[in-house]
Formats: sequence, structure tokens, C-alpha cells
Amino acid sequence: MQSGLLALQFALFKRGMLKQYDLYLELGTDTHTDYYGTVPFYSCLYPLLLCIATRTPMAICAQSVGPFKSGLSKRVARFVFGKASLITLRDEISEGYLRELGIDEARLVADPAFLLEPASRERVDEILADEGVTSHPGPFIGIAASQRIHTYAFGSGYKEVERKAKYIEMMARLVDHIVERMGISVLLVSHDNTPRKSDWSISEEIFQNTKAKEKVILLKGNYATDEIKGVIGRCEMFIGCRMHAAIAATSMHVPTIAVAYGHKFQGVFAGILDPEKDIIDIAQCSPEGFLGDMTSRVQTMWEKRTQTARELAEIMPGVRSRALLNARLVADLVGNNTNTRSAVSA
Repeated sequence: MQSGLLALQFALFKRGMLKQYDLYLELGTDTHTDYYGTVPFYSCLYPLLLCIATRTPMAICAQSVGPFKSGLSKRVARFVFGKASLITLRDEISEGYLRELGIDEARLVADPAFLLEPASRERVDEILADEGVTSHPGPFIGIAASQRIHTYAFGSGYKEVERKAKYIEMMARLVDHIVERMGISVLLVSHDNTPRKSDWSISEEIFQNTKAKEKVILLKGNYATDEIKGVIGRCEMFIGCRMHAAIAATSMHVPTIAVAYGHKFQGVFAGILDPEKDIIDIAQCSPEGFLGDMTSRVQTMWEKRTQTARELAEIMPGVRSRALLNARLVADLVGNNTNTRSAVSA
């Protein structure tokens, strides 16, 4: 049935539904790799193959690319990326993977998420009041957990269910450390609230496993992205197990520790976060090692948070300029297309 639907979709596109556009924008961010499995990789390539089949110009924008584990994946990626009219990358690591494929015309940019404006101050005040955050005195450390990160955590010595249990346990103990040892309240933020990927359930499990619940708030509402960013901006410090949650925090000048599970973190935050101090790769840690490393890093960053916030404020205008470069390059590409019709489709 799925194959039949895909064939029908291809037939419809081939009859002109895709060809009416001047340009197709691919904004898949980090799915151009078989690191997450072959099915997600080939699924994300499908619309690009349609573009190639219908001779529709395509721009692959703001990507993290690679690694490629199989020879077939490398050959397919080389073919598809070689047909793109424009490629922009979020990091130099991805640039290296493309060069290994023989493609060296990509442009380095920043993630467009750095450009997202937060919700108004009034709206954020309303959310914080509704969630009971304003009734808690003192500063907050925000934490965005991830319901999928455990899949890549703690090496190869654990089964899937054990990884998840360990992740919940270590995050709950980290929260208890922040509350009991440092005397700081914690705000658990669900950054991805899409139905099949919601982080709320894992945040709720972490909350239930904490001891000092009186100083921990679990954000319960299903908020828009700009609203979540506005809430994150009110935190004194942030721990992001989701990359775009960490982007939201750093772009709001909030000192941030990023919990990574792939090269995209090191690449996207190059020049923004210290890779040795501010980014920790959970795949390379044991559970206890992860907890010990995190508690040490949180303590260190907390002590220098004012200086770090100033440094982020100085860096961010340049980052936003690089993020906006995506749009400028696309506009130039469309403007220079002698076959321009009327619309741009993403």
C-alpha cells in the first residue's frame, strides 16, 4: 500500500505539481545520514529524487550531513547532492563529509532557528503565571529532556529499555543535585510536543523520580515554539538535550550546556559553546560518568553565568547574520534563474 501511494505521489508530481515551482527547499536539518538508520535516510531523499526526476531546481539548506556508514548510502548521497543548485551547511564537520563524496561547493551558514523571535514578554509572563513558576522564588535552571536521546546513550552495553531507565535515573539525580546541593529551582521544559515525539512524557517521568519536587516545575502546557523560546529565555541557565532547545537558549544569551548525541551539536555550536566544557556526548559516557560530569559542569557554568551571558550577547549578532545568509543565497538563486515563474516552495 505504501509503495502504491508513493508511486501515485510520483505520478502526480511528474504531471506538473512540482514543476510549477522555481525552487524546492529541503530543510530536513540532520536527516541526510544513515546514522539514524537506512529508512529515515532514504525517506528524506525521496522528495529530492522527485525533484531530479522532474528537473525541478532544488536547494538543500542549513543541513548537517553524514556520516555515511554504507557504500550504497555514500553513492546515493553523492548522486543526490551533486544535483542540487545550492547546498548550505550548518557546520564544518558536514563540509568534510561532503568533500569525501567529491562535493566541495557547499556554503557554511548558521541554523535558521537562531532567527526565531520569542513570544512577547506579556505572553511569557502569562504562561509562567499559569504554570505556577512565578510562585517559586529565586532563579531557575531550565532542562529540556529528550524522549529519544537514550537510544544513543551510554555506549553499547545496555538494552533499549535499560538505556531509557538509566537516562531517567541520571537526569532525576541531576535535578536533585541542582535543587539540594546548589539550592536552585529547576524548570522542566518539553521542547518537542509533536504527537509521536513529545518530550513531555519523559520529562514527567524524570519529575516523578526526583526527591525535591517542591522546587521542580514541570511545564505542562502545549506551547508554540516562540512561547517555549520565551520561557527558556527567562532561565538563568539551561541544559539542552534537544539541539534546538539549546539554540533557543543560546540565542537568548542563556548560559547553556548541550547534551549531544551526534556531530551536529559540536558543529552547530562551534564558536558559540566550548566543546570541551559546554558540550557533553552522552554516547561516550557511562551512566555514572555522565552524572558526575554533568554535576561538575553545571556547578562551573553557574559560577561564571554572568560572564557567559555577556559573551553570548556579543557573539549572537554574527550568528544571526550567518543564519540569514540562507535566505539571501536562495533569493539570489531564484533571482538568477532565467526560467523563473512565480513561486518558491518549501
